Amino acid sequence: MVGFKFLASGSFQQVVDYTIKVHRRTVSRAITRVTRAILKLRKEFVYWPIPEECTVIALETYEQNDFPYVERV
Repeated sequence: MVGFKFLASGSFQQVVDYTIKVHRRTVSRAITRVTRAILKLRKEFVYWPIPEECTVIALETYEQNDFPYVERV
């Protein structure tokens, strides 16, 4: 959970070890293990759209959220 806490917090490693009260090396090892586990699963869960889908996604994002400067591929 320490590794996930670090990734979710967007904070520094030192802040996480201080707030959870574990040694810095423990936090470092946890971050490494969690990151490696996520990377092993990336092909199963991360999907990169093809250029045609990018255009549709960009247009829908702009239309639904008025998100400016969405580049169309």
